[in-house]
Formats: sequence, structure tokens, C-alpha cells
Amino acid sequence: MNFASFYERTKELLKSGSYGKISLYLGNETTSQKVKAMLQAELPSKMEDCSVIYKNHEDFNLFLPRI
Repeated sequence: MNFASFYERTKELLKSGSYGKISLYLGNETTSQKVKAMLQAELPSKMEDCSVIYKNHEDFNLFLPRI
């Protein structure tokens, strides 16, 4: 998941699915961090926070090199 706005549309799907791991590439701003906390509280064993990869950037897209 890479956009906080997807939370409402996908939370039930994420809960009911048989996913082994769910990778979160949410932004580092307040809203995305709140969504990350909610998902980690609801599905703690499945969530992988990938934002550490781009911790010095606002979000994953700004981390990617421009071609």
C-alpha cells in the first residue's frame, strides 16, 4: 500500500485475505503515519513498514531517482 487514501477501500480486503506479509510504502507525513499505526494495530504480524528505506524523503515517489 502506498497511499493513505487506500485505507478505507482496502482494510477489509487486507483483513480477510490470506496474505503472509503486507508491505507498506506510506509517506512520512502525519496522515500516512496514522494509517500505518492503525494497520499495524489491526494486523500486527502481517505489516512490514518499508518507509525506513526513504526516511529522509516525504514519500517513496520523491525518493526514486528522476530519469
